[in-house]
Amino acid sequence: MPLINFKERFVPLIESGKKRQTIRIKRKNPIKAGDTLHLYTGLRTKKCRLIKKVVCKSVHTISIGNRNLTIHNNFGDIICSPNIISMLGFAKADGFNSEDEFFEFFSQPMYKNKQLQLIKW
Repeated sequence: MPLINFKERFVPLIESGKKRQTIRIKRKNPIKAGDTLHLYTGLRTKKCRLIKKVVCKSVHTISIGNRNLTIHNNFGDIICSPNIISMLGFAKADGFNSEDEFFEFFSQPMYKNKQLQLIKW
């Protein structure tokens, strides 16, 4: 029963169904396809509320570099790269308005040199 916390800015996108994925640092007990995900905002605050419960459809390892995105399958093979997918479409699916906003967000030190997972529901 994984809990995932979201910033308030993403709540309307999750509620409307426009945001159906998230990128997270890989957990000690990683999320798996089939898990029921409990999507929250404001965890550990008085404003905590459940946004919705969803079933995880897929999980992939993802690498984000300097304006570069690579998605791997469970066998370590590359399944997508910027040459194959629309980066703007991918950024929007994750709740960002532009590629620049997406890459700026994931250039934060907390994401550097971490194993990331693309979680879809």
